[in-house]
Amino acid sequence: STLDTAAATPTCDGNAKDWSTGWLVFVDNDNSGTYNAGDKLLKLGNPANNRIHVMTNDKAKTKIAYRTDGSLDTNYATAVYAICDDRDGDGKDDPAYGQKLSVGAMGRPEITKDLTTCTP
Repeated sequence: STLDTAAATPTCDGNAKDWSTGWLVFVDNDNSGTYNAGDKLLKLGNPANNRIHVMTNDKAKTKIAYRTDGSLDTNYATAVYAICDDRDGDGKDDPAYGQKLSVGAMGRPEITKDLTTCTP
């Protein structure tokens, strides 16, 4: 996926399970599932450095959306993000520095450390 942070209306295509190139947080006023005119941009996440990458499971591959009651809009499935770190720059993830962020159906996040692989 790509993120154009220089555009007047930032865009990102979310058709892959890789969020390493950046992300947007916005209020989706028209319920379209994409950021466009009339929506309110809350946060823009710039791309990670070349030693960090963020991978997701299928429930979070293009977006994570909350309902008005704070629960996730994922049909009761958990959205999982693996934050992977190649700290020594050898091209392989360093499990001691990786983290997994899981957001359950009720919207509560949980962080797990020490990933053995970079998979959500």
